[in-house]
Amino acid sequence: MAITASYLAATSYTGFGLGSTSPVAQDNPTTTPANTNAPPPGSINLGAGNNQIPVPSLAQGYTFTRVELLPLGVGPSTNAKTLKYNLADAGSASWTAGSVVIPIAPGGALYIVSTTYEGIGVYFS
Repeated sequence: MAITASYLAATSYTGFGLGSTSPVAQDNPTTTPANTNAPPPGSINLGAGNNQIPVPSLAQGYTFTRVELLPLGVGPSTNAKTLKYNLADAGSASWTAGSVVIPIAPGGALYIVSTTYEGIGVYFS
């Protein structure tokens, strides 16, 4: 059974070698028929400091190549967040409002360093 999520968001593709900032209006499922084997949409509550985002493994039977992270709540987020693939790096991308899409493989590691508490939608595809 394919699980889909639909929303309208301005997406900025920045950092992690993606190289551009280009707002894109979306009103289509994040998990498309091209990848019906992605994990279901989820969310995580960030605390101030380091937050690990659970990344499913191949052993769990999921396949995906990217993750979209979308701040939840009313109005644009003002919380500064930094993405890291491991806690030892300096962080390669930083954002506040809108969503960010980054490449990631099953079983990889992903962290968000947050300045305060905030809910984040997590959409693998």
